[in-house]
Amino acid sequence: MISYIHLDLKLEKQATLLSTSLNIPIKIAKDALARAIYCETDYQTLESSLYENINLLKSKQVMLVDWLKYLLIGEGVDDKRLISELQKCVDFMANRLANIVVINISKLQLISKIFLLFGLDNEAKYIINTELELTWKPIFNILNKDYEALYSTIKLGDVSFCLIAVRYFEEKYDLFAANENFKKALLYSTPNEDGLLEEAKKVEFLKIWFLNTHSVLNNEPMFQKENHPHAFNIKNKKYLVYGFPLSSKLCEDLGDSVPLVDIRVRNLSEEQTFILKFGNQRLTLLAKRLDDSHVIDHVNYCEFTYALKESLLTHKDARKSPYPMYESLFSFVLRPYRDADFIKNTV
Repeated sequence: MISYIHLDLKLEKQATLLSTSLNIPIKIAKDALARAIYCETDYQTLESSLYENINLLKSKQVMLVDWLKYLLIGEGVDDKRLISELQKCVDFMANRLANIVVINISKLQLISKIFLLFGLDNEAKYIINTELELTWKPIFNILNKDYEALYSTIKLGDVSFCLIAVRYFEEKYDLFAANENFKKALLYSTPNEDGLLEEAKKVEFLKIWFLNTHSVLNNEPMFQKENHPHAFNIKNKKYLVYGFPLSSKLCEDLGDSVPLVDIRVRNLSEEQTFILKFGNQRLTLLAKRLDDSHVIDHVNYCEFTYALKESLLTHKDARKSPYPMYESLFSFVLRPYRDADFIKNTV
């Protein structure tokens, strides 16, 4: 049975962690914890509320305790439900905390620190365990080896994506060898039939698209190993994978068979980096909110989102315009995972 003493000590630990991570005095941290996280007037009232409601645990009515219920994460009560509900309200906690304490960190970092209060390391680092396997199919019949270029579909939250995988042969990543690598992967014999000639043109278009996309999304200093893209293993062969939101028409044709990953993009101006885990494999989802425009039908592209528009989103199946969300517009991209993604998301 979970005791009052155990949960009270847990509150003390959370207050200490908040004090350390935000570099604020412990007394201020305690009151901030009570007001921002648990919606109580101060820390003493928070402890009194815990004491008064402890008997609810014995009668298994723990979900009746409003904000205090999140203290039970990690106690084996109903973690999945509690974490799901915390995901939905953590933005409000972060807003309240930002209004109570003067701190010079981004809203995204603040959300990460709140997740750490509850021992949720993966959520704090925006790591999503998908627990599913992607289904890959050949894109072309004309290639010398049809498994050199593959595609798959997945739904991340409300957004449906197409993933394009092209074989990668290098043992170590080399940006300068990428051009020759993709030419080697997308090889085909000169076609004689009209139908095959049309498919050959599509291969050439994909080659240009993949090179442009790869170049735009790998413009960080490549001499730093943490910026090297990780190859994705598909049936014991290595690939580099890029993905884009599907056009509205193709989304309608998908049906309900597409694997779904529950992911929550925040309504923040900061670029958000999510690490998607498929077993031991990883891909990275980038989400960027565009600045709102005061001109009707005008999109305020920044340098990064405009570069996506001119590379990744030139694919014939891609959604050409940013995705509407939270009454704003967002750009999304799936790309190979890099060690720098983990470093960036580590608080």
